[in-house]
Parts: sequence; structure tokens; C-alpha cells
Amino acid sequence: MSITIELSPEVEEQLRRQIAARGRGFEEYIREAIENKLRDVPLSSTVNLNIISGVWSCVEAVNNGNKLPAEKASQLRLTLTDKQFKTQLGEQVLFDSTYTLNTAKTPVEIEMVGTEGDLKGKPALGIIKLEDGTLTLCYVMPGGERPKTFESHPGSLATLTVWKKM
Repeated sequence: MSITIELSPEVEEQLRRQIAARGRGFEEYIREAIENKLRDVPLSSTVNLNIISGVWSCVEAVNNGNKLPAEKASQLRLTLTDKQFKTQLGEQVLFDSTYTLNTAKTPVEIEMVGTEGDLKGKPALGIIKLEDGTLTLCYVMPGGERPKTFESHPGSLATLTVWKKM
């Protein structure tokens, strides 16, 4: 069997360094990871701008420990380009920003910087993962501390959202 995996040069180099630090060859590591159902492949190799770009529909949202009703969550949309992160409730823009990913971190970190209104220039910090076509994002609005886990508990000020591509 033959498998082709395309990685950006930066991610490939990072992956090669991580593997070399473990004292194994690149091909050996990849083969073993696939044989073990990818359990050892770093998350950073799975978050790719080409894959996450597009329009996403919310399937679940929890804000500060309070789950949004399904009918409201289903009205949320997330639009991602290579630079823009925009959430909407119907036609109403909730948060428009630019964003960057830090794929050297596990889980991958995301920083969204507001581009308008009271949030202009202010960073919202979060973590993000993509698994089996589901995009999960946990973040705090500007001024909060970046979440360390994909959870939103009462008092945490964290928002946890789960998205499926439209």
C-alpha cells in the first residue's frame, strides 16, 4: 500500500525535527504512526489552512458553561479564509477578525485579533483541533487566559464550539 501525505515545508521540517529528537527515521515514524491509527502523529500536522478554510455550521456551542439551545447554535456560521475568522448569527456579525495558528503547540493555538468595533486590535486566545471533519474551537474573548483544554465550565469565560463544514 502507498500513501501520499502533503505537508507544508514548515510543518514537514517541524515534524522531521520532532521525529529526529525521538531517535527514529521519518519514514519509520510515519509507518508506525499509521499502523497505530495515527495516535502518535502530532496535532500540528493535522490543522491545515487549506482544509479549515471555508464556511462551517455550528453543531454545538457552550459559553461559560452554558450550552446554547440547538436551534440557536444551528444558526451560527464560521467563515475561515487564510487570514479571516468571522462568526455570524444569521446575518449578524458577532466577531470579525484576522487569525494566526501556532502549530508548534499541542493543542494548536489560535489567536484572533478583532478588526472592528470595540474589539478592534484586541486578541482573543484559543485552541483548535480538526478531527474526522469536525472542527473544535475553545477560546476566550480579549482579556481572558487561553484555555488549556476543550472545555467550557461555569466561571471559565471560555466558549467551546464544534463545527461541521457546509
